[in-house]
Amino acid sequence: MKYLLLFTLIMSSNAFSNEFDETMRLAEQGHVKAQYNLATMYDNGEGSPQNYFQAVKWFRKAAEQGHVNAQYNLAMMYYNGEGSPQNFVQAVKWFRKVGEQGHADAQYNLGYMYLFGEGTPQNDVQAVKWFRKAAEQGHVKAQYNLGGIYYLSDGVLKNLIFAYLWNSMALAQGYEGAKTNINVIKNKMTSKQIAQAQELALRCWESKFKDCD
Repeated sequence: MKYLLLFTLIMSSNAFSNEFDETMRLAEQGHVKAQYNLATMYDNGEGSPQNYFQAVKWFRKAAEQGHVNAQYNLAMMYYNGEGSPQNFVQAVKWFRKVGEQGHADAQYNLGYMYLFGEGTPQNDVQAVKWFRKAAEQGHVKAQYNLGGIYYLSDGVLKNLIFAYLWNSMALAQGYEGAKTNINVIKNKMTSKQIAQAQELALRCWESKFKDCD
């Protein structure tokens, strides 16, 4: 049985090696999917020792050809400082490219970076814009943070009804942290505002986050 297990592992290793070599050949010829797959193999250590530097190199080649997942992964690597010095400006650049194509996680990350001024000047209005785009796709953390901005803002963004609404959406999807927020927000609202917020929340939920104004 030990010999059989060893043989199986060797066969598996050889298969990864052969796949890696073929992927490398195609990537060097400019095939965008191969470039993305090669970057992923370097990122995960499949067919080759893990190498974040090479992962960034090949994600960038695929990203520059418009591969959405490569663009997102490249942004994440810049954000985390993997395979490249940490660079929030580059992360914002690539998250924006992906976010403009409707990628909810990228939209959330871009909203987060605007909220905390990472790689871009702090801007609550832009944070709301990008959190809202992700929230409308059902992104729970975006809904939660959007509700937080509407509650905590001192300016024109202050809106208790929207704060209640988006925390309600997050809670309805299982984000328990929103329950405490809702109780705090309700204590600041009139009975009329609570009724309006609950009516709007139901409409938002039934429309799958499309009719939320």
